[in-house]
Amino acid sequence: MRGCSLKCSYCIVPAVRGPAVFLPAGEILKDAAAKIAAGAKEIVLLGQTVNAWRGGKTTFSELLNKVLALPGLQRLRFMSPHPLYFDDSFTALLAREKKLARYLHLPVQSGSDRILKAMRRGYTRAQYLDLLKKLRAAVPGMTVSTDFIVGYPGETEEDFNDTLSMVTEGGFTMAYCFKYSPRTNKPEMAATISGTVMKARLEKLLAAVKKNSSLVLNERIGKIEEVLFETETYGRTSGNFSLRVKAGGTPGKMAEVLVTGAEKNTLNGKVL
Repeated sequence: MRGCSLKCSYCIVPAVRGPAVFLPAGEILKDAAAKIAAGAKEIVLLGQTVNAWRGGKTTFSELLNKVLALPGLQRLRFMSPHPLYFDDSFTALLAREKKLARYLHLPVQSGSDRILKAMRRGYTRAQYLDLLKKLRAAVPGMTVSTDFIVGYPGETEEDFNDTLSMVTEGGFTMAYCFKYSPRTNKPEMAATISGTVMKARLEKLLAAVKKNSSLVLNERIGKIEEVLFETETYGRTSGNFSLRVKAGGTPGKMAEVLVTGAEKNTLNGKVL
């Protein structure tokens, strides 16, 4: 797909790429099958608000089911979805199909309801957290990463603290954090805090994300992860963690690995 039909106040995508236009399911399946035949083991479906995809009467969940059925596919991912477009059929598919990665990159942008409304995101903090709770109930241990914007016009210290608390409450494995970029052609969208304050808030948010990421990473120690190996010593888990072993991995093959340690952003383990 290309473009986006939402109107988030800070985003230029609809202006430069237009409304969402979807590739037909048949074309997606043909392309994915060709890549698998050429040796690909993992397919990633890409699109802005990718889970908004529709193909006639075919829903996004039904498309995922069709891709999952392709012979030779070992793992399927997609990004980046939007919280507004998940439904019960997706939750059921996630719980049922283990080839569907146990990981989502789900942008939240802010932890403040007031800022989320100003951004025109279409959900509240509570609704976003309820979605995470529902998805994690379907797949215990599922990992989630996100995006945050710091310094959106009108952001107060209280708003920023709501974002800080969202880091731990959301249990994110990592987050892409950005300073708000003022819109030069829209005076009403100018930043309302100084660059110094914005930088300080970003640094504080990055530190909180780093601390939380370390906690999430260390929680995997002692657990068994399904790893798709890229080399004999390196692969990626279904939950999107980088994982290294001393030996025993086979490139292009899945293996169960016991996690024995963690350092920086990488898990260490032993092939079972």
